[in-house]
Amino acid sequence: ADGACITPSALAVDCAPGIAEDGSYDFSVPVGNSCSFEYFGTTVEGVCFGDGSSPAACVERCDASEANQTACSNPFTVCQPGGVIDPNDPAYFSACIPDSTFASSADCPTGTHGFDDATKACVAPSNEPCAASASGDACSFDFFGTEYVGTCFGDGSGPLSCLANCDVLTATACETASVCQPTGTIGDPATDFVCIPQGTFADDGDCLPGTHGYVDGACVAPSLIACLDGGADEAGNPTSVPDTTACSFDYFGNTLEGRCFTAVEGLPSICLAACEPALVDETGNLVLTDEGGLTQVACVNPNNNCQALDVIAPGVPSVCIPNNTFTAAADCPSGTHAVDNADGTFECVSPSGLACLGKLNLDACGFDYFGETITGQCFE
Repeated sequence: ADGACITPSALAVDCAPGIAEDGSYDFSVPVGNSCSFEYFGTTVEGVCFGDGSSPAACVERCDASEANQTACSNPFTVCQPGGVIDPNDPAYFSACIPDSTFASSADCPTGTHGFDDATKACVAPSNEPCAASASGDACSFDFFGTEYVGTCFGDGSGPLSCLANCDVLTATACETASVCQPTGTIGDPATDFVCIPQGTFADDGDCLPGTHGYVDGACVAPSLIACLDGGADEAGNPTSVPDTTACSFDYFGNTLEGRCFTAVEGLPSICLAACEPALVDETGNLVLTDEGGLTQVACVNPNNNCQALDVIAPGVPSVCIPNNTFTAAADCPSGTHAVDNADGTFECVSPSGLACLGKLNLDACGFDYFGETITGQCFE
């Protein structure tokens, strides 16, 4: 304006910080707000932008969406999306920031596609190409002349986003400090691998039922490949090792162990996490607690149930299955104890041979199964 280069203003009222509960300033509160300030009689409009650790400034607004793509007027600034690109989301914005802010993908926020050499921005995922797509569909979008490809994916609570791809099978990690997350069973042709923000999951309790649990920010899905025996049936479909066979697979340098189990009849078995209803030592002897009870090793993922695959005996093969596998007592395998969890799901507990040691046929019996008391009668 009037021959001057107007710098962003940290004094714009709209960019004032919020106050946290402890009385300190919260500089993240105004980020994304529309703002304006006066510069010698000229009203300058923009958007509040900052990293949340220092005061936000009123900078020039731009638009990274394909629908309304508008570059910054200053060639030494870069159009940086403030989050997922979505022109239909009222909270979406893009801001003009110094082109020296990021130098490589290592500097980019988690969840982004990475550093764009042409614009020097960190390219955020876009919802635009996934508006009419299904989860798992391939996608692509333009970012100021550069095409970015990925996979449509979401958590079910909002629109799908075109996320960057990665690949567990080839150990191809995400370009930024993101997490490579399988969308299904590893090795299933329908499974994709997408880069999600670090922090999406905080611990094992955040993981979906059926997954092994939390590892380096991801919730690791079971592996089909770990249970293949290298053969094929008459139709040419791959065949698996017998159920209960010990298995393991690598997840970016982490070894996941478990047992093979046929989760869906007619399909190859998968390597599920293992658990122990009756732990034994290296010599095969039961490991007892100080109180004389059985030592039980629960599933790492609390959203799984430990399913013994035979009568409970020392070292009985057991796998971690989703806690919503059974929704009625009638769904339980024949001979198991149906335990109502009072949440629309049932746990199907295998009978215990250990509970009837020293007892006669038809004697009353009972045993503890991961905190649940199971009662019945001995039968031979």
